[in-house]
Amino acid sequence: MSLEELEFEMEVKDLAFFLYFITEIGFKLAKSSVSHLPDGSIEIIYDLYFMDIKAGKIKTRFVDTFYPESRRLYNLRKEFPKADFKEVNLTWVKEGYWAIPLKPICVTLYGDFVELIKIFEEYEDEYPTNMADELLAKISKMGFSY
Repeated sequence: MSLEELEFEMEVKDLAFFLYFITEIGFKLAKSSVSHLPDGSIEIIYDLYFMDIKAGKIKTRFVDTFYPESRRLYNLRKEFPKADFKEVNLTWVKEGYWAIPLKPICVTLYGDFVELIKIFEEYEDEYPTNMADELLAKISKMGFSY
């Protein structure tokens, strides 16, 4: 195997579908780090394996189904610091789980796996729900930095 390494960014709108796509083409994913950031987003680095050989990694920063409710609860706690929120009525999204990247995901391929870049270049998807698309637009307007 060569010592080549290729790093590139991808526009992904539906992270859950993208990760499913990766596993369907034969890769296995292993989380190497998870960070919950102060703005409510999550950053995960996945190691990519193909037939037990480390083929690369994927780094993504995203918000998911639980983001709107966690922000609402955060704002309530900020406004009413002495209140007990054990009985807060959480209105979880009824459309099922979704996750949307806040910026292009970073993919790194190692060695002979760099030849698989075409598969990644041809990948396309759509936002998983209208709510996700609208939320991303709202977050962008709020000026969240990457």
